[in-house]
Amino acid sequence: MATEPKFNGKPPVSDFNSAYIVCQQALEQGFRTIEFNDLVLKAGANVSESVKITGLSLPSLGDVNKTAEVSGGAAGKTFTWSGGNIIVNGSYGARLFWDGTLKTWSKVDEWEYPKGLDGRDITDWTAKSYNYVNGKGSLVFNSGIIYENNAATVAGDIPGVSNKWVKKINAGQEELRKILDIKGAEVDQNYFAIPHNTAVNASNSGNDGLFFYQNNSLLIGKSINKIFVNIVTAGTLSVFKILNAGSSAYTKTLITTLNVTVGVPGYDVPPFVLNENETLAFFDSTDTCRFRFNNSMPNADGGGLKYITFSSNVWSAFFQRDLSIGVQVVGQGLYSEKIDLIDSNISDLQDHDTNINGILDLQGSEGYITLIPKLVTSPASLAQKTLGMLYYQNNSLLIGKVINKIFIDVATAGTFSILKLTGAATPGFTKVVVEVLNLSLGQTEYNLATPLILQEGETIAFSDQGDIGNFRYSAAAVNPVGGGFRFYTFATSSWSGLSNQDINIGIATEAIVPASKRLDDIEVALNNKIFSNKKISFLGDSITSYAGYIPTGNAHFYPSNNVTNVEMTWWKKLLNITGGVLSINNSWSGSFVSSNGGAVSSFQNRLNLLGTPDVIFIFGGTNDFNGNVPLGDIDFATEFDLTQFTDAYCNVIQQVSVNYPNAMIYCMTPLKRGANGIVVTKNSTYSVDQMCDRIIDIAKIYGVNYIDTRRINITPYNRSNYLFDALHPNSSGMELLVDFIKRNL
Repeated sequence: MATEPKFNGKPPVSDFNSAYIVCQQALEQGFRTIEFNDLVLKAGANVSESVKITGLSLPSLGDVNKTAEVSGGAAGKTFTWSGGNIIVNGSYGARLFWDGTLKTWSKVDEWEYPKGLDGRDITDWTAKSYNYVNGKGSLVFNSGIIYENNAATVAGDIPGVSNKWVKKINAGQEELRKILDIKGAEVDQNYFAIPHNTAVNASNSGNDGLFFYQNNSLLIGKSINKIFVNIVTAGTLSVFKILNAGSSAYTKTLITTLNVTVGVPGYDVPPFVLNENETLAFFDSTDTCRFRFNNSMPNADGGGLKYITFSSNVWSAFFQRDLSIGVQVVGQGLYSEKIDLIDSNISDLQDHDTNINGILDLQGSEGYITLIPKLVTSPASLAQKTLGMLYYQNNSLLIGKVINKIFIDVATAGTFSILKLTGAATPGFTKVVVEVLNLSLGQTEYNLATPLILQEGETIAFSDQGDIGNFRYSAAAVNPVGGGFRFYTFATSSWSGLSNQDINIGIATEAIVPASKRLDDIEVALNNKIFSNKKISFLGDSITSYAGYIPTGNAHFYPSNNVTNVEMTWWKKLLNITGGVLSINNSWSGSFVSSNGGAVSSFQNRLNLLGTPDVIFIFGGTNDFNGNVPLGDIDFATEFDLTQFTDAYCNVIQQVSVNYPNAMIYCMTPLKRGANGIVVTKNSTYSVDQMCDRIIDIAKIYGVNYIDTRRINITPYNRSNYLFDALHPNSSGMELLVDFIKRNL
C-alpha cells in the first residue's frame, strides 16, 4: 500500500483551487489522511470530496451526508466552519458532520489529546523537528512506545533508532490494559455507536412507539450517555430498556424521560449499560413530542427498525427505514488506542513506575470518586434529632454504582445505620439494614465493610430508629447534585414532602487502586495464565487456517497479506497469551458448518478429528451466510437436517460434546462481512445478526460458552485498518480479535 501523502504546503494552502484538486485526487486514490503544513484532515470513508484547509472556510459537499476528523497543526491554527472556528493543533482535535439535506456543517465532537503528569502533550511521532528547551523535550508515541527527546531533533531522528530519543515506558499490552480497566483510567472519547442521521423526510404519528434498531447488538455492553434526535414538535421523549422486544411478552424499564426541544439535537441521559437480551427503545404512548426520521433507507449501522402500534399492541415487522436517532456511548478514545499498541514485558513496566503513575494520573485516578458531595463544614449547621431514614431526591445518580464510602459531619458519637429501601416514600416500603456505622466526633470519612450497589427501584437511606449517632445538616439550600431530601417520621409512620435542604452526607464510589498496587496485580496476572498447559483444539474455516499447521489435505488461506508468520494468527497468539498448547487445529478454508452438498470440507466431517483437547474453539458460519444456506429453526422434534445452518450447528455442538465430554467449548460468532464500503448485514434470506443470535441461542441450550465477535468494534469507518479484503483479518485485525477473545473468556 502506498504511503499516505503529506503535501506540506505544496500546493500553497492559500491557493484553494490547487489544494482542493490535490486533496480530491488523493481521496479518489483511496487515501484517507492528508496533511497540509502539519494540519491533518482524517476523512471518513464516505467522504468523496475535499474540504478546505487551514483557516479557510469549509465548502459545500453536495447532497450526501459526510463526516471528517481534523487534528494536528501548529498552535493558533484553526479550522473554520459555519458555526465558528475550531482549535485544531497538537493538543486538540474535532469531528465534523456535513448535513447533505440542510447543507450545513456541525461539530459532532472535539477532544483534548492525552498529557503527561507535567501537562505535556503525548502525541504521535511524525518525521519533523522537535525542540529541546530548558531541559525538556517532547513526549511522543511511536510503535507503541512513549519516548522523550533529550536534544533537538530533525525529521531523520527516529524514536527507537536515534539516541536523541529516550524510552520512557514500554509496557505489556495486556498487563497495562488490565490496570487501566480496573476502574476505567483510560481517557474516554465519546462516539456514535449508531450514528445520528439528519437527512430526514417523515415524522412519527404518536400511535406507534417503542421504536428500536435492528442492529441493537451494537449497543450491548456499552455505556450509553447521550441521545441525538430530530425534533419537529417539542415535548417528552421516553427512553427504555426492553426485554423480549418484538414479542407479546415484552417488558419495559424506563431509563429517563427527556424534555426535547426543536432545534436542539443532543440530550444527555443517565449513563446505563444494555445487557444481553436487552434492547434500547424510544417513545411511549404518553409522550408528546414528534420526531423526524428517514422513510427511505435503513441506518448504515443500526439497520432497519421495528415498533409497536399502541392501539393494537402489535409489533411491526422490521422496516428498512432509519429512526434517525443517534446513540452516543462512552468510548475508549485516543489514549486507549495508543495504549493498545504498547507491547513489551513486565520488567520494563516495573522499571518505570514513575511514568506509569504519570499516565494513570491523567484524570486524577488515585482515590475515590464522589457521587454526591458533602458540602457543609460549618458548626452552625443543624443537628438532626427527630428526622429518620433520610434520602436524597436524586437517588438515581447512584443506581448501578459501587458505593463504599460515606462522608458525614458527626454531632454526637454512636450508631448510625446505612439502609437500602424499596418503594421509598410509599406506605408499603421495605428496608434492609446494609451496615451500622459507629460515628466518632472529628471523624468525617467512613468506609463500608461491604460495598453497596443499588438496582433500579432501590434507594440508599440513612439513620434508623434506635440509632444514637447524630449528624449535622444544612437548612440553607438543597444539595446541587443530590437535590433536596425526604425523611420518614417513626412516631407518625409517615413520609415528609420534599425538603429544600441538604442532608450533608457525602456518597463516594469505589476507590481507584494506586499504581503500586496495580503493579502487584499485574505480577499475579502474569503468573496465572488461564489455560496454562491445557491442550486446545480449533475447528474453523479460513480465518483460523495456516499452512503447515492444519491436517494434510485441508485448504488454507494464511499466510496472506501481512500475516506472514503463524505467530501473527489469532489462535497462535491465544495459545501464547493463555499458556495453552496446541492439540489440533482442524480448520479448512472455505468450509461450511452445514453439509454443503456432502462436501468433504464441511465441519460435519471433522467433529471427531480434534485430538485430545481440554478446550475447543469453534469459529465458523461466515461461508454458510455468504452461500445463502437456509438458517432454519431450533427444533429437536425431528432429525437434524444438515443442509440447514441451525440443525447443522446443533449437530456440531452435540457431537463435539459427546466426543469430548470433558472439554470446555467456546462458540465464536462470525465476523461481519463487508463489500463496497459498507457492512454486509443481510444475505438473500436473513441477517448476519440473526445467524449470530442463533449461535448464541444454541450455545445457551447446550450449556457451552460463546464469544460474540460483533462487539469487537470493527466498523465501516475503521474496517480497512483490520480487514484487508473486508472479511479476513490482517495483522492488526488478528491482534484485535485475540485481545477481544482474551477479555471475554
